[in-house]
Amino acid sequence: MSTHTITHPRIGGFHLLIGGMLALLLAGGCNRREPSTPSTRTDSTGAIRLTDVMGGRLVLNGPAQRVISLAPNLTEIVYALGAGERLIGRTSFCNYPPEALRLPPVADMLSINFEKIIGLKPDLILMTQVGNTNGNYDKLRDLKLPAYVMRQDSVAHTLATIDTIGILLGKVTQARQMTAELRKTIDSITRLARQGEKVSTFIVIDKSPLITASRGFLAEEIELAGGRNIAAGATENYPKYNREELLLQDPDVILMPATSWDAVPALLADYPEWKDLRAVKANRIYIIPLDIAIRPGPRIGQGMKAIYEALHGAEPKALLKKYGAEIVPGSGM
Repeated sequence: MSTHTITHPRIGGFHLLIGGMLALLLAGGCNRREPSTPSTRTDSTGAIRLTDVMGGRLVLNGPAQRVISLAPNLTEIVYALGAGERLIGRTSFCNYPPEALRLPPVADMLSINFEKIIGLKPDLILMTQVGNTNGNYDKLRDLKLPAYVMRQDSVAHTLATIDTIGILLGKVTQARQMTAELRKTIDSITRLARQGEKVSTFIVIDKSPLITASRGFLAEEIELAGGRNIAAGATENYPKYNREELLLQDPDVILMPATSWDAVPALLADYPEWKDLRAVKANRIYIIPLDIAIRPGPRIGQGMKAIYEALHGAEPKALLKKYGAEIVPGSGM
């Protein structure tokens, strides 16, 4: 993979703290190789044999005990499965739960300290298809380190990732319980959303230039929660969006993954013509707390609830207050 230099996106005077995740969404993360669907199997000796989405094969003699997570959503999953004590390294963006901050950082989303990882002697390194690069994955494999990549570009892949990590950690029952509960939440929201008409929606991923999501995990959440994404027809997953086209589409709701209400006046200051949009005149610009909006992990139920409530008339500041308690300084996927 070629080297990309992409600065963190900004909303007004503060970072829209997507960090390395947005950089990789735009630049491209691990590109899938065959087979595209991971397979998992535990044999009669208790060994776990897997093939990841990159085609890499992994054999564990038993559940992993020394785990490095190279994506914040994977860190959350490990903790949610009750195996946080097995984590020995994280990225600088892994900020939830707060216990994760005690772990030594070994990477950000674009670069890895390979010497540090070797010194920690992991028996499993968890990676994501979007959140990490081909080059880093290949180097880990060349060093004979046990890297395993999972997909996260849809709700279904998120649930499959939880189940797969459950297998890797010997937490199969806990993983199945978690995904069952998440499916109940998602199905409940989807059923409610189908009872009404779709709400035309635009999501701001970055404002300079104006970038939105046309497909992928976040766009799917919007659709399932009852939104009609006005950018759904774009050819790119995260396209630049024409400001004049936005005026023509005139969405009912504007969503922004961010950490502060300050993002709203900052956005409107840069796009003064938006004062005539239906969403602005009706006070329907919503901040969706960043971590629960963009992380495909255990909190996707909360993220979908927040989006559903935004699309169906919640008061914007009350919504942020309701879900903002989950925010921890720093962010990423």
